[in-house]
Amino acid sequence: MTTLVLLPIVIYRKNLAHWKSVIPTGGILFLIFVCETYGIKNTTASNAAFLISLFVVFTPFVEWLVNKNKPTNKLLFLSIISIISVIGVLLLTNVTTDELNINTGDILMLMAALLRGVMVVFTKKVMVDKDVDPIMVTSVQSSVVSIFSIVLLLSIYGFEWVNLIPT
Repeated sequence: MTTLVLLPIVIYRKNLAHWKSVIPTGGILFLIFVCETYGIKNTTASNAAFLISLFVVFTPFVEWLVNKNKPTNKLLFLSIISIISVIGVLLLTNVTTDELNINTGDILMLMAALLRGVMVVFTKKVMVDKDVDPIMVTSVQSSVVSIFSIVLLLSIYGFEWVNLIPT
């Protein structure tokens, strides 16, 4: 729906100069959605919410790795404190067993959190110092997500999913 709604606006504005550089961010967004969808299916809602929020901690490190921009000492200190807090919460909430229970859903939610950090860094890289139309960015990203989602749907279910549509 987003693609269909935004496409006329993008065509009207004729601001498609940087659309090719936005396509990879659409691919990253698709991967985030896949990880979150299957992650939520395979873990608890509280674990999912907790783990996806870790993207705030991951983002400065991703930016450091990708853009070679070392976080300020204050941000580095706060990130380390956040990581220690996360470990503390993990230890407090895992009191039922002596083993660390990490399931597939938890791993997928961690991957989604890391990908969200990657998404922030790469979107910033595309948008900074360029006259990039945010509507065009959203349109291209939603188009890429739509196309990849349709391909994934067809590769998993073929055309059997049509039977799921109520008549």
